[in-house]
Amino acid sequence: MKKKQILIVEDERIVADDIKMSLERLGYVVSSIAFSGKEATKKAEELHPDLVLMDIVLKGEMTGIETAGIIHSRFDIPVVYLSAYADDKTLERAKITEPFGYILKPFEDRDLHSTIEMALYKHKMENRLKESEERHRSVVENAHDVIYIITPNGLQYVNPAFEKLAGFKKNELCNPEFNFWSIIHPDDLKLMKEREKAKKKGVKETASFEFRIISKDGGMKTVEANIVNIGKNGEVKEIGILRDITDRKQAEEEIRKLSSAVEQSIDGITIVDLDLKLTYVNNAFARMHGYSPKEMIGMKLKNLHNREQMEQFNKRITQIKKQGSWMGEIGYIRKDGTPFPAYISATLLKDVNGKSPGILAVARDITENKRVEQELKKSLKRLFTSFEETIKAISSALERRDPYTAGHQKRVTNLACAIAKEMGLSKDKINGLRMAGLIHDIGKIQVPTEILNKPGQLSDTEFNMIKMHPQVGYDILKTIEFPYPVAKIILQHHERMDGSGYPAGLSGEEILLEARILAAADVIEAMGSHRPYRPALGIGKALEAVAQNKGNLYDPEVVDACLKLFYEKGFKFE
Repeated sequence: MKKKQILIVEDERIVADDIKMSLERLGYVVSSIAFSGKEATKKAEELHPDLVLMDIVLKGEMTGIETAGIIHSRFDIPVVYLSAYADDKTLERAKITEPFGYILKPFEDRDLHSTIEMALYKHKMENRLKESEERHRSVVENAHDVIYIITPNGLQYVNPAFEKLAGFKKNELCNPEFNFWSIIHPDDLKLMKEREKAKKKGVKETASFEFRIISKDGGMKTVEANIVNIGKNGEVKEIGILRDITDRKQAEEEIRKLSSAVEQSIDGITIVDLDLKLTYVNNAFARMHGYSPKEMIGMKLKNLHNREQMEQFNKRITQIKKQGSWMGEIGYIRKDGTPFPAYISATLLKDVNGKSPGILAVARDITENKRVEQELKKSLKRLFTSFEETIKAISSALERRDPYTAGHQKRVTNLACAIAKEMGLSKDKINGLRMAGLIHDIGKIQVPTEILNKPGQLSDTEFNMIKMHPQVGYDILKTIEFPYPVAKIILQHHERMDGSGYPAGLSGEEILLEARILAAADVIEAMGSHRPYRPALGIGKALEAVAQNKGNLYDPEVVDACLKLFYEKGFKFE
């Protein structure tokens, strides 16, 4: 064990040497001898001995008491006073420096040894106590929880967390004029007062309770409190530990609302583990299948599907595990065996560690939706049939009025629809084109029959009347709510790619694609058929004329599709 280092402070050399020999006999090491207070302070700082033996009546500028005070406070070195004689006044002054012992000269070695060892032990214990106090203070000062000590006279101590929670400074809170009860929510104040009364009557308190605190800025915090009585000998003193649970209470309220919403939801909500076993179902999901929620917990998912549906669903489960989610239509079976369709949205759940405890699925019974959908399809089909019959009737009426163009609209429609199909247009666009094609010349109803059937060349005035038929057709049909842009297609079927057409002189992409198709089909059929004012030119001449004006008058893609139909696929007018 390392020998203790001791500094001797004695202004008489002979006495100092005697003390040194005594210390060395006892096994101590004398680090040095100082003969004045100034010298002692300097050596204490340089050598930092384990203990100082200080002559209480030291001569010079600094007394032993003054020197001891500096050494102990500045360097934390225990001091034992040496004294041959000291009056009561001197001893009282010495007490202020809190010495670790006194020894009167002359002394025996055993007295010196016991005094030094007691001083060293006392110093060691005090340092441990300080360290312990410092650790506890650090814990309290840095704690997230609010810690305070209160007496009947008010708050005696608050940690920084209390300041943060309440919004007041420490000096405000620990002021005798500060009323702790003033920051407690009025609705909770009654509870606090009742607890105080019960405590005075000796009623045992509950371990913890909750109340609300109103901060300086008017904000409100919910705290969980634990109160401990630390008073002694009748002294009323309590230590309180408050934990801010505002966020937790808000989260609990959100969870409560969410749980209520889930239970009252019209959609079925369920959670299945990765073994496809139901771990949670809400009321709607249970009702959907004809079970009670209790019956369904622990049920295998395969019991809700037939074999074919389950095989399909297993593929979806694999997809969910890989991609994290899936939504779509799937078939279920009720408790009584009745199948029904449902639309589900499934999500793979993940915990904080990234592992999946299961799959959350939201399901909606779409039996009624399917029924309505089927009725709508039937209604739509009837509506389309009605439209088509109406269109055919109008077309037939027009052709009876103009026998020379009998069948023209029907043949144009067949070619236009064939071109559209060759170009890959959708079924809806082809249907719209068909309706427009069958009545694309409806505007000629305004043209006198003698002009329509005139065998010779038309005058400019007569031709201008003919050119009005797209606009007239549009005006007739524009108020009818077709499912397709029929009126616009008819309006534009005489427009040309270079803007030379009529009635609006549109060009390029300004013209609907359906109208561009109808324009080419109309010209080919007209040139290939007999007219009162000229004989039929033939399909070959018609195709040649269209090909020569590809990109100029007619859409290049339309022309290419048309030529392919006639030359490669053998299209013919019926």
